[in-house]
Amino acid sequence: MPETLQSGLLIEIDDFRSDFRLDSIDGSGFATVILDTGIDLNHPFFGPDADGDGISDRIVYSYDFADNDADASDVDGHGSNVSSIVASSDGTYTGMAPVADVIHLKVFTDSGSGNFGMIEDALQWVVANAAGYKIASVNMSLSDSGNYSTPVSGYGTGDELAALANLDIITVSASGNAFHSFGSAQGVAYPSTDPFSFSIGAVYEGTYGTFNYL
Repeated sequence: MPETLQSGLLIEIDDFRSDFRLDSIDGSGFATVILDTGIDLNHPFFGPDADGDGISDRIVYSYDFADNDADASDVDGHGSNVSSIVASSDGTYTGMAPVADVIHLKVFTDSGSGNFGMIEDALQWVVANAAGYKIASVNMSLSDSGNYSTPVSGYGTGDELAALANLDIITVSASGNAFHSFGSAQGVAYPSTDPFSFSIGAVYEGTYGTFNYL
């Protein structure tokens, strides 16, 4: 993940982690939720599998809302990559919350299709289980490929995002990968346009990033 290393340098993440006033901010005692294509369930970036169940011990829950089953395995790679950016405990490729519990909710089929109904179901699960898992944040590196310049709440997910905010849970969403398609028109995609979601863009030493995440 060389892009992650570059991003870390640009946002000065090492300085953040070395600040004694902030050294306890590592996700300890909380869970982070990722909605994506699934996760490599026994990847060492998410800790050992001490109990031998085939799932890294820091992954405390996973579910496939696309196929409505318990297998959230990732055949695409995007979800595993995003999850590691959020929560990898690897010494070189360290995530933002390297000791947080990880919850992965798969909202895409293995062929890559998905819809906001699946996302809404996953968000409803988060609202219902927030207290039990001590959920602190939700990450959605996905979008509708739109380009909106004003706040937009749509696709039936606005109520869930508002409920998460009311529970003091931070939701962050990708600004989108389609900006180049809109010329000079300023805007971001949904759900990052929702009033209760932070819109997060990539950090690169260049005008445009790449689509390669492997």
